[in-house]
Amino acid sequence: MPGNHSVYADGVKVNGDLATFTGVWLEKKQKVQLYLYLKQKSQQLALKKLAKGGRYAFTGQVQAFSPPTNENQFDYQFFMRSKQTYLSLRADKLRRVGDLKERGLTLATIHAWRQKSALALQKLPQPLSSFAQLLLIGSSEVEFQTTLNQIKKLGLLYLFCLSGMHVFYVVGFLRTLAKFFRLKPGLENLLLVVMLPFYALLAGASTSLLRAVGMVWFRSLSQLGSRKLSR
Repeated sequence: MPGNHSVYADGVKVNGDLATFTGVWLEKKQKVQLYLYLKQKSQQLALKKLAKGGRYAFTGQVQAFSPPTNENQFDYQFFMRSKQTYLSLRADKLRRVGDLKERGLTLATIHAWRQKSALALQKLPQPLSSFAQLLLIGSSEVEFQTTLNQIKKLGLLYLFCLSGMHVFYVVGFLRTLAKFFRLKPGLENLLLVVMLPFYALLAGASTSLLRAVGMVWFRSLSQLGSRKLSR
């Protein structure tokens, strides 16, 4: 089946000879996950260094995610549904036909910034590079999975999941920045209302992060609104 696939810059993952493209199937207008087996090492290296989102023409087979076959098996189908992704594409051929427009403060631009940040952090020595990517932008490399499993066994995985603790430090930094520039309380809340959604997108917009950001965002918005009403 032929089609076109739109993928943000950080939507491409490479694991050995398997590349995963998470994006939107343009003809069906729905999120899908596309898989492609890479025949050459040069293809793997090129995809790992991609800094821009793109549109891809593909031919392949469409199928639903398989449900778990064992009682305690990880339910990957449910996991993908939680991300509003219901179909997978097994591509036989894939060709990049254009770049996504990254002008202004659009989602494509933010995802491109996130990918460029990941590429910059990858230049750091290991394991600092992987820790920095995980803590700053919520991105983890496939090669780092073994270390993550060890951290999980130690019961310290919560330290590396972007959630309330990390939002606390981000809010503290923004409030310190506001005090440094001697901003009024109203402008300080406005800064939080504007910057927190941007941070959530830049850091991967995980469920735990969105929940933590949302609580602080609504509080700042209510304080901003009450201050305006009191005038």
